[in-house]
Amino acid sequence: MPIEGDEVLGFSDLVDGRLLDMLYVDPAAGRRGIATALLDRVLGLSRAAGAEAIETDASITARPFFERHGFVVVTQQTPTVRGVEMTNFKMRRLLD
Repeated sequence: MPIEGDEVLGFSDLVDGRLLDMLYVDPAAGRRGIATALLDRVLGLSRAAGAEAIETDASITARPFFERHGFVVVTQQTPTVRGVEMTNFKMRRLLD
C-alpha cells in the first residue's frame, strides 16, 4: 500500500491468488506509476500462489490500463448495483 506522509495513495486486493478484486489509486496521486506498482506486486503474489492466470472485472475507465498490462477482455458484463446497470469487463492475463 503506497503511503505518502499520513495519506494512503492506493491499495489492491487479491482473492484466492487469482482474482484481482480491487485496485484503487487516489486521483490526486495519478500518473505516478502507483497503479503499475500495485499491479506488479499483485502479479507476483499470484505467481507465488501458483496461479496460471489472473482475472479482474475492470470498469470502462480501467480497461485501457489493464490492456496496456497484458490483460484481454474475456466478456463484457452488465451488472446491476442498487438498481443501476453498469458496464464492466471480465479480463484475464496469463502469467509466465
